[in-house]
Amino acid sequence: MHTKKGREIFNAIKDDFSYVEIAPEAAVAGAKEMKESVATNEKRESFFKDANRMSGEELFNKYFPETFKVKAEHCIRLTCYKLGIYSVAKKLYVRLTHKY
Repeated sequence: MHTKKGREIFNAIKDDFSYVEIAPEAAVAGAKEMKESVATNEKRESFFKDANRMSGEELFNKYFPETFKVKAEHCIRLTCYKLGIYSVAKKLYVRLTHKY
């Protein structure tokens, strides 16, 4: 709540849900995107050219294809989530691969 309007809105709705106050540093810990700019994707220009000439479905299928790898990764993520180990598994994955 950095502004007067933000405090007013929060005070108007805060009784409708549970919340925990935390330090801003803790909220962004581990999110490198909050501390440094994200690198420009090399496919950005191509994506916007395609966006102007393709339908939404064609564009989605081109940039987010349903490959075996995508389906396997989704299955692994969902399994880890259901087992309650998603955050631990993701931290391990990032530590091993240096990919976010």
